[in-house]
Amino acid sequence: MDNNSNKGSNLKFIFSVILAIFVLFVFFFSTSKLSNSVDFYTIENGEISYEEPTEAIIIRDETLLSEEGFPNGFTSIASEGERVGKNSNVIRCYTSTEDEKLKQISDIDNQINKAVEESGINVLSSDIVNIEAKIEQFSEMLNGLNDIQKIAEIQKKIEELMVSKTKITADASPSGSEIKQLINQRAQLVDELNNGANIVKAPVSGIVSYRIDGMENTLKVGDFSYLNKEVIDSTDIKMGATIPFNNTNCKIINNFDCFVATFMNTQKSNSAKVGDEVTLRLTTGKLLSANICYVGPDSKDGKILVFEIKDGIEDLIEFRKISMDVVWWDFSGYKVSNSVLISRDGKNYVQKYKTTSSETILVKIRRQNDTYSIISNYTDEEMKEMGCTQEEINNRVKIKLYDRLVIQK
Repeated sequence: MDNNSNKGSNLKFIFSVILAIFVLFVFFFSTSKLSNSVDFYTIENGEISYEEPTEAIIIRDETLLSEEGFPNGFTSIASEGERVGKNSNVIRCYTSTEDEKLKQISDIDNQINKAVEESGINVLSSDIVNIEAKIEQFSEMLNGLNDIQKIAEIQKKIEELMVSKTKITADASPSGSEIKQLINQRAQLVDELNNGANIVKAPVSGIVSYRIDGMENTLKVGDFSYLNKEVIDSTDIKMGATIPFNNTNCKIINNFDCFVATFMNTQKSNSAKVGDEVTLRLTTGKLLSANICYVGPDSKDGKILVFEIKDGIEDLIEFRKISMDVVWWDFSGYKVSNSVLISRDGKNYVQKYKTTSSETILVKIRRQNDTYSIISNYTDEEMKEMGCTQEEINNRVKIKLYDRLVIQK
């Protein structure tokens, strides 16, 4: 009897163990199968935007220092990109009467060099060694340099160093030597040149620029009605090209605002209005805040839009035509892929994944582009306006950060 009882107990125990193993196997198999067959998107804080690429020309309030330019050239006093006030010294221009003095100075420099060589004076002081090292350093800097202003500055420094070296050599020569006489003659000519200098001042305050492309009097600010698609697409204005430095003219740029004009034909651009605020993204990644100040007439091909920029004007000085993105809007919040959204009866839902199932949750789409959406829970007031009862409001399930949502297939 006892043996039969023990056998029965053992069979029950074994059966219980087998049943437990089976239940666990079914549970893990079912959850594993569900997990493997469902794709998820995790809710995270993020930002989405709606933007469109375009090409644009830059229009500035630019004042040339001379309509005809300075054919004899000039030396810069204010540097490229420097802000100056009205009546500030900008350049020192050469006149036709200076040509002879410049030639005389050049001739004297040749005579000085020849006199030093013929004198046989060999000064090996530390000052001479330092000067020669600096001359060599500046000479190396000239290699491959195409910035006219910087070249002129470096050449001036080399010239000053050469004069200093010659003076040291002359001091080691007998008093009243030819070298000293030539140095004195050179100094007198330089003084005459400087005393008769023709200094050109800024007619208005703004940013100094030596980049001249000939469009300064064509692309004007104020009345933009002259703009059309042909102007924007003009082959005379090279896309992304840097405006070259000019050695015969200079201009002052209004540093308070500049304008970017483009021709667009998209749904957003065709509905744009004066006063709309946007963000312009340059190819460098730089973001510039702008507002629409002019909208051209409608045409079958699109319309002209002009954006006004107040900050970041310096980033555009060296260009006349650029490619950019017009960021019409950006929005942040709970960011999800559009693939998790379910549209039903004019409302939007998501499926929140649970271990063995999922539940459908009503959500509000706040912003949406082609790929992503910013979603949120409806407020209690919004739920009431939608006709929900208080019980439905109290019992509703809400989405939260890091919830896993089922991607709809």
